[in-house]
Parts: sequence; structure tokens; C-alpha cells
Amino acid sequence: MDKNDKKIVLFYPKTGFSIKNVSIVIPQSVLYVGTALKMNGYDVKIIDTMIDDNWRATFKKELEDGIIAVGISCMTGMQILASLDIAKYVRELNPDIPLIWGGIHPSLLPEQTLENPYVDFVVIGDGEETTVDLINNLGNRENYKNIPGIAFKNGGKIVVNPPRKPFDLNKIPIPDYSLLDVRNYITSQTKGERDIVVHTSRGCPHRCTYCYNPAFHHRRYRTLTPENVVRHIKYIIKNYNITAINLNEDNFFTDKARVEKICQLLIKENVKIKIRTQCRVDYIVKYSDEFLKLIRKAGIILLYLGGESGSNKILKKIKKDITREQIITANRILKGYDISPRFSFMGGFPGESIEDFKETLDLMRVLIEENPAAYTTPIQLFSPYPGTELFDLAVEHNFKPPSTLEGYSKSNWNEIDYEWLTEKEKNFLENASFFTYFIDSKSVAEYTGNHFILRVINRIYGKIIRLRIRFNFYFFMPEVYFIKYFIKKRVHKV
Repeated sequence: MDKNDKKIVLFYPKTGFSIKNVSIVIPQSVLYVGTALKMNGYDVKIIDTMIDDNWRATFKKELEDGIIAVGISCMTGMQILASLDIAKYVRELNPDIPLIWGGIHPSLLPEQTLENPYVDFVVIGDGEETTVDLINNLGNRENYKNIPGIAFKNGGKIVVNPPRKPFDLNKIPIPDYSLLDVRNYITSQTKGERDIVVHTSRGCPHRCTYCYNPAFHHRRYRTLTPENVVRHIKYIIKNYNITAINLNEDNFFTDKARVEKICQLLIKENVKIKIRTQCRVDYIVKYSDEFLKLIRKAGIILLYLGGESGSNKILKKIKKDITREQIITANRILKGYDISPRFSFMGGFPGESIEDFKETLDLMRVLIEENPAAYTTPIQLFSPYPGTELFDLAVEHNFKPPSTLEGYSKSNWNEIDYEWLTEKEKNFLENASFFTYFIDSKSVAEYTGNHFILRVINRIYGKIIRLRIRFNFYFFMPEVYFIKYFIKKRVHKV
């Protein structure tokens, strides 16, 4: 096989959040796999259908030069439908091109994914080395059984090979950004600054029962060295004229000593950058004054914190290992260091009552009223992700897992239809997933383009929503229908 004459096309399908320079971020999965393939001599084309509405024409043109294989990265939820749409089109144009699926969902359910006729291989877990190994051996069927980290069809039988060792991130300290037009991925998610998403670690050692991490990364935590992190940040600043970095990963603060070294290097090398990243509230309440001053001096101005529930009963059930009181304390602490917290919350867990959920709404209100610089994400409705503890608990509550790949496309963060909920509870939760966009009086404008009129409406309506929550008054909410229409039209466009 002549690598220089043929190419591989990697697709990133739409997720539903497709507003250019607002909600679309760099598709890290295909960028890193594409970089690994290019480093091994292959010609790589990335087609991001979040950006390219004419992806069919783009692919058809690439097909003229000959394609070895097509890779598709996929998460559980509506992205599955977009992935199948791509796979069907590829097969329609050329039924002989191997279709390789990777990403979180195929990795967690490789057998069921391979039952679909539009899937030939599944890359399980980290894709960099596994995909290269598979591409190197395409057509040599006897070799497939020797490739760790893949699943494939062997006649009428599905074969799942043993896993591959976790990928050393320092083998690709900086991905090959020439594979994308980075200008398409510059957003203002870090408090209005020109930012792009960068990854410096993978995995998380914690045990949250709703999260894919224990099943996907097996609670392992892997990182770039501090020196490589700073090299990467300096490269981004120099080449793309950005003023902020969104370190959008599972848990940036897992290794406190590593964070200290990164911050010290940024300060020592006079790197002027603002940073948004993730942390846990139980970390914040334990950090020293010296450490918090250090991270602020290094440029961290916004921390994404998983609150998930305002009910201590639910926090214990989902093994979040934090308390409502710690969430409130972390909010107060960060206020004193000029670091804005952005809290995420969920609802619809098995065993959660409406009163439990209203505790979450009330906590969101308290956080904003105590700290006007705080943000809260809209409520995300629980989806049972395969491989998680809460998935098994949902089954105990009469949840019937989808029997096909397509069935998992219905998982959606603002729609819910579970046996443990009454119709009244479903309606309340779904409405809350929309009106909570407005609680912090800031987020909805950012999610939809930061228009001046939206900022004004957001501020006014945020006060109304917080009053509703304070007085537990949810009767007659005609405004929710307008919000649903606007958000679905503007944000959830697939």
C-alpha cells in the first residue's frame, strides 16, 4: 500500500451544538488521530460537519483521489444519527471503503455498534496508535486478531480484541493544527476573550456514577508534562492570536503539583494568557490562599465546577463525594480571588424526587445571588450512559436499554422519558432544562452569540426566574415555549 498516493478521511459529525465561533470547538478526537496518521506518512483529510454544511460535496471530491478508509468519531446521543448519515453516504458512493468508528459510544458498546451494517471496525479507547496499526494492516485479515484495541467482523462473528495500553500523550505534545482551519474554532467562551480548546490530560480518578470516565479511562489519569503544556500554549498564542485557552478536559487539577509547575512556568516565562479549565469543589475548599493566588496570577479566571445536585441525598447516591455546603463554600472562596466559577447541574436521576430537584434549582439561585460573577449551566437531564453505575441503577428502575445503535441516538440532555417519572415530573424537568439557561443572567447570551438585545433580556428574565425559584412558583410559564423555540432553532440545529 502506497501511503503517499491514498488518503484517509476522518469525519466529526454534528452534535446539535453548531454555532460557528460560539459553540463549536476543535474536534480533538479526530485531530489527534489525524496527527498520528500524518506522522506515520498518511495523507489525512478531516471533514467536520459541524463546520462544513456541504460535507457531501467535500467528501465526493476527496474520493476522486482514492481513499483507504473513513473514520467516524461518535458520542452517545444525537451524534449517532449524524454518524450513520455519513456512513450511509460513504457506502452509497463506494461500498468497498472500510468504515472505522471510534469515540466514547463505540468504545463502550463495540459489539452492538458492529451489529450495524454501516460499521466495519471499532477502535476502542485511545485512537492514535490503534488507528495507525489498523490502517497499516487493512486488507490483511489474518492480522486483525493481533491488533489490540479494535473490534471487527469476522464473517458472521464479532471479535473484540484485548485492550491496548493507554496512549502516552507526550508522544504528540502539539497536534497538527494544519489539518483544520483553526479560525473556525475561535470562540469567546472564556469571558469574552478569543479562545480555543486545548487538551493537556485524559481521564479522572473519581467515581461519579453518571460519568463515562470509569468505563472509558478506567479511572486512570494521564497528562502532558508541564513543559509540554506551556510549549503548547505558547504555540497557540503565537500562531493564532488568541488571548485565552480553554483547557477543556476531565479534571485539570487532579495533580496539584503539576498545576503548580504549569502556573510557575507561565509566570516565569511571562506568558500572557487567560485560562478557563475544570476543577472540583472539594479541591477548592482545601486549597491554600497561596495556591489560589498562584493560579490566579498565572491567568486562571474561570473554573468549571461539577455541582450536579443541590440535594445531599442525590450527591451521595451519584457518588459525587461532595456536599451542598462545599459547593456554596467554593463559590464564596473563588469570589475572593476574582475567579469566576461555572457550576454544572443535572436532574432526572433514578430515585430523585421533584423536591430533591427543586433543591438543585434553589442552590443555583443561591450561588448567583451570593456571587454575581458565578455562572450556572442549564440543567442537563440525566442520560443513562452504557458502562456507568447509574446505567445499571436505571435498569433496576425499569429502564429498557436500546437494542440498536440507532436507539442510543435518542439520548438528549433536554428531553427525558423514563419509567420512574410521571408525566408531570417529565414536563417539569424538561421545562427546567430550558428556563435554567437564564438563571445566571449571563449564559444564554454567550450560548447564542452574545447579542446586545439577548444580554438585556437575559439580565431581566434571570431575575424573574430566580424569583420563581425563591417562591416555588412554577405555575403558568408561557415564556418557556418561547425559550424552547428559540433555543432549539438557534442551538440544537443538527
